[in-house]
Amino acid sequence: MSPSLISLVTDAVADEVKALQSRPLNALYLIVYLDCIHTRVREGAVRAKAAHLALGINLPGENEIFGLWIAQNEGAKFWLQVVTELRNRGVQYVFVACVDA
Repeated sequence: MSPSLISLVTDAVADEVKALQSRPLNALYLIVYLDCIHTRVREGAVRAKAAHLALGINLPGENEIFGLWIAQNEGAKFWLQVVTELRNRGVQYVFVACVDA
């Protein structure tokens, strides 16, 4: 795919992604998964980035993607920002939190 096609697609979904990552969440989730994938991203030059993903399973058993955050690397400070954001969006109770390390 060409860089211009990727930019066109990214621009087309940017508002939907912002809405997804700022919508209110339920107070209770059965399971919340928090994980990070390290990948290479082209920003002029190719650089390593950390893509943080949070998703949950609600009471009816449906999956909900809470958001995807890109940072320079993975760390406790960044995860604290993510879980604070989830709390501010309405999450109060989690039965099981699945994390690694």
